Amino acid sequence: MGAGLEPSKPATQAAALKSYRQTELYSDEAGFFFDSWSAREPARQHYCFEGFWPLICGAATPAQANRLIDESLLNPERFLTRHPVPMVSVSDPLHELRMMRGPAWNSLTFWLARGCRRYGRADAAARILELALDATAEQFQRTGTVWEFYHPQRGEQTELQRKPETPFNAPCCEYLGHNPLFAMARLWQECTRAAQPA
Repeated sequence: MGAGLEPSKPATQAAALKSYRQTELYSDEAGFFFDSWSAREPARQHYCFEGFWPLICGAATPAQANRLIDESLLNPERFLTRHPVPMVSVSDPLHELRMMRGPAWNSLTFWLARGCRRYGRADAAARILELALDATAEQFQRTGTVWEFYHPQRGEQTELQRKPETPFNAPCCEYLGHNPLFAMARLWQECTRAAQPA
């Protein structure tokens, strides 16, 4: 600990933040976490990847985590795309095939799988990992490269945009920075074993 910092202070602050997320940022009606300016205003709510952070970091209650997983993550009308997990729900009006507005990023899918595992949902983790790994392999076979981000429906990578206002308007290729593929495969193996009935 730094000089003069009480060891209990970070733990107290973490507990307060966890409580705030669970009570102020979670919508019981939607079963999802939203930003502070929209959590109580349904007309301003959007289903975006950010709503999964409490699942990833362990700040959701078990009941909240299970609703996130069952009603959103494993819902084909929201986030269970052919290559999960899109940054914005496919049913949200803000969804588009542009960088952080709709494509799937394998690193974020990996974090979500770890969050599912944290809450005892190896079944969900295995499902999204298997789909993402299969889709990545399919794109590699099709294009011969590993991509920065992926088409959520396994469409052509040329349909995706990065930054239309610049010369860099396609996802980067030969890109391992957001593709923890070996870690994803190992976690898939662990979750597949854990999800099997005893």
